[in-house]
Amino acid sequence: MRSQEPTVVETPARTRAGAPVVPPGLPIRLGSLDPAELVTSTLGVRITEWRTGRLVGTLPLAGNRDRYGRLDGAALAVLAETLGSVAAALDLGEGGIVLGQELSLAHHEEVTGEGSVTGVCTPLHRGEDVATYEVHVTDTHARRVCTARLTCTLRRTARPPARPAGPPGPAGPVTETPAPTGRKV
Repeated sequence: MRSQEPTVVETPARTRAGAPVVPPGLPIRLGSLDPAELVTSTLGVRITEWRTGRLVGTLPLAGNRDRYGRLDGAALAVLAETLGSVAAALDLGEGGIVLGQELSLAHHEEVTGEGSVTGVCTPLHRGEDVATYEVHVTDTHARRVCTARLTCTLRRTARPPARPAGPPGPAGPVTETPAPTGRKV
């Protein structure tokens, strides 16, 4: 992930527990959406560590269970999508947007009890237009409970510098340059 000057989020989104979803200093913008409307705020996703090639976040079990009392797989999908998308946004830097293209999850173990799960996101491929990340999720006993893969489309929104004002080019008719014939002159 590129090193860049951090952008401090003035009104951070908060989880149900009151912790900021995007910690101050994380160089990412939330956009104009009310932070309370973010699914990450609702589910309690927190980003706890970020550095080149690694992003870590947590998801509480409380409030994210299925009807059998286990951690809901949809909540794990939100954790994986969030970590992968934030990692892609950090790699892309300012002047771009990240669009989730494909998300797949393999659930290895059910998660019950109290506490939280931790997701660790690492890049598998970083291209100009597409990036893929792996997120492995462990429980409080360090058991891998889920492995996810997220592929993102990277859209660069920065415009090239404007051309200087002035005449549109040389005056007179435009002529084409003949194609090379292969002969040395």
